[in-house]
Amino acid sequence: MIPKIVHYVWIGGSKPDAVRKNIDAWKRLLPEYSFREWNTTNWDIANNKFAKYFYDKKKFGFVADPIRVDVLKRMGGIYLDTDVEVYKPFDRLLREKLVFSRIYNNALGTATILAEKNNEMMRDLVEIYNEFPLTNLQDKTVDKVNNGIFTRYLLSQHLGFSFGNSKQRLKNGALILPKQYFEVPAMWFETGTFATHHAVGSWQDKQERMGELTHGIKAGVKDFIRPMFPAIISRYDNYKAGKSNSIAREFGSKAPK
Repeated sequence: MIPKIVHYVWIGGSKPDAVRKNIDAWKRLLPEYSFREWNTTNWDIANNKFAKYFYDKKKFGFVADPIRVDVLKRMGGIYLDTDVEVYKPFDRLLREKLVFSRIYNNALGTATILAEKNNEMMRDLVEIYNEFPLTNLQDKTVDKVNNGIFTRYLLSQHLGFSFGNSKQRLKNGALILPKQYFEVPAMWFETGTFATHHAVGSWQDKQERMGELTHGIKAGVKDFIRPMFPAIISRYDNYKAGKSNSIAREFGSKAPK
């Protein structure tokens, strides 16, 4: 049973108004849930190589990665990135052991995770982050993004994870939902959405984010259309990202058997 505890991480100064308002919206929507903020006062960043490496570089999105798996392992509950907009309670999923949705057809989303206490996958991921070699942290060719780390874990354990946007039950009991459940806006014909991840790319450095904002005419057209057709533009961006991410480059279009 997954407890009604919502975990979130905030590190790196005061919260913007949009973040504070979003967290307040969670609390109004989920009055029966308790909330735990994790930060430098209650989680020892210095004791985790991965977290400290990125904390020193002020890449706070990465710092949250070992924290989320640690608190879910120890306490269970629901982890939310602070840019996740929640639409309804997660009650009907709380009898599960572990729940993700996809972010791409070939990768797990990690902005919303539901897990029972001491779940085996969370335990294993805690160890992966605890033992992440410093040489790999310094190597730009090694993928440090959590979607890649979580997805490679599933593939390495041969749990039956396949590419696509279907609902799946894995051999470890995890429920994998289509991407519109937690990650991308639903199209008009889709149902089941609990939340949307308004990804701000906090794992990227400033130069990478600026590069995404300067694609000229194409970006301007998309920004013009986005308010009218947010789901369509989001799906297009998601499709492009899923074709060029590290999982696609390593494994191609199909999950290894």
